[in-house]
Amino acid sequence: MALRRARCISNLACWTILATFGCRQIQMACRSCLLGLVYHLLQKREQLRGPKKQISQNAERNRVGQQQLLIILLGFIVVGIAVAVAITIFTDSALDSNREAVANDLVNLAARAQQYYRRPTSLDGGGNSFEGLTADAEGLAKLTEKPSNANGVYSIKTAGTATGLVLEGVGTETVDGTTKVTVEIHVSNTKADSVVIIH
Repeated sequence: MALRRARCISNLACWTILATFGCRQIQMACRSCLLGLVYHLLQKREQLRGPKKQISQNAERNRVGQQQLLIILLGFIVVGIAVAVAITIFTDSALDSNREAVANDLVNLAARAQQYYRRPTSLDGGGNSFEGLTADAEGLAKLTEKPSNANGVYSIKTAGTATGLVLEGVGTETVDGTTKVTVEIHVSNTKADSVVIIH
């Protein structure tokens, strides 16, 4: 390759000299050598440019591929966060709904307990006392025939006294995987009944 280039350079020099003093045939031969040299240099330039272009194309493909992977990863992250938020919202909504339902049932039982308190003993009432409402199935039967329903299970937590009692409702939803929704209502003859959310 170097020898050919040297020959072409020498031919170029010869052509330059013969362009002024030589015959036409020699000038044509030297001109063909000059064209050969130019063609050779152009080929060399394309060969040098080719790998760079190929490297540039490969780098572009790698960059596009990395961008696509990042977009896919970002999509997975967004979907995962959305699912986690949706599950949390759904769980919180279910817990709140169950608490409200249990609290409403306890309010109804408290109203029945107040009726029992005011009903005369001759009519199977308490005669201004809650003492007949014992903390067992027999005491609860005086308030309802169904101690459980779709919302939860109900019981008398603290047996009735002359002035009040405590009713409890345990829901169907779990707060932390093991502890179920729990609501209490404190029934009194001297003040308004108060609902207490335990869990």
